[in-house]
Amino acid sequence: MVRPTTLDPSLWPRAVRSLAALGFNAIDVPLVWRDHELPDGRLDFQTGERDLGRLLDVIAGEGLRAVVRVGPWPTSDVTHLGLPDRVLRDRRCQARTRRQNPVLVLDLPRVVPLPSVASERYRAEAAAWVSAAVTALGPRLADGTVARVIVGHGPPAVLRDDFFEFDHHPDARGDDAPVSPPHHPPLDAGVAEVERHCAHAERFLLHLRDAAIGAGAPAEALTLAVTGGALASPLALSLGATHRLALTAPPTRAGATGIWREVRFAASLPGGAHVSLRAGAPPFEPPTRATHTLQAARVALAAGAGDITVQAGCVGHHWIGALLDERADPRAHAVRWAALLAEADAWPRGVERG
Repeated sequence: MVRPTTLDPSLWPRAVRSLAALGFNAIDVPLVWRDHELPDGRLDFQTGERDLGRLLDVIAGEGLRAVVRVGPWPTSDVTHLGLPDRVLRDRRCQARTRRQNPVLVLDLPRVVPLPSVASERYRAEAAAWVSAAVTALGPRLADGTVARVIVGHGPPAVLRDDFFEFDHHPDARGDDAPVSPPHHPPLDAGVAEVERHCAHAERFLLHLRDAAIGAGAPAEALTLAVTGGALASPLALSLGATHRLALTAPPTRAGATGIWREVRFAASLPGGAHVSLRAGAPPFEPPTRATHTLQAARVALAAGAGDITVQAGCVGHHWIGALLDERADPRAHAVRWAALLAEADAWPRGVERG
């Protein structure tokens, strides 16, 4: 993963060449809405560090392809959830508590309002962003430079960060019918709340999918980002039968068994899965040993993961332990990833290896 707005554009070629030399065949590019929206509301994909076309040309020039995440909240290493201030401040977009106060989530060193995926206003704003971002990809979709477009929220908070306290946005209360058949009989109010929560999250993702297709993204290139663990996600079960999903492998503290179970389940989904693996951690989290992240990746690959993103390959000073440093040069532990990728190339896809 290379977030272009955290790296000087003059270093983009070096970063792409370095990652290609390590054995990667694609660059994961998160497009952060907040980075591309100007103060007057216009979107800029053409100047300076926002020049999406230039980055894609660099990637294609090295013989690689791009996986583009358009979010609207594509990755966790962004401030203000990656959303423009005007969207965060819009009360119509905010998730609500039972008393109709904004739901606040940590965005260290501050808290910010969490958007509601049940909000019609937020859905419209998010769909407009996705449509504009996909349109900016233009001919790179047609010529194969962009191999995949991922829509949906990457970080774990979707409606609430507390599983037992759901969004009480007025739009959430006005629509109780699930999109897909319920996975549990409605035995009590708690189960009904879970079904309602998943139904709104599913509608949100399908709305973004339709916006991306309407802007020119081929349906076969689309992947839906589902937050949280796949084994505990009714949303993953519902959408995984018909759509390719983007999921995040558990952190190293989950242990080999926890990582194996999650990734093995993701690899078995009929629609397929794209799995993100951690390399290091953001500066506000406890540091993770490079050897631990490498072994977590080895477990994930052995469990059958075929399409993976190493998060983060290079994000400048915002991520401790990335494969490349802020000058886009490989760090000492990067050579171990190169060896792992070389080994994995010889493994049969989708086959477990003990």
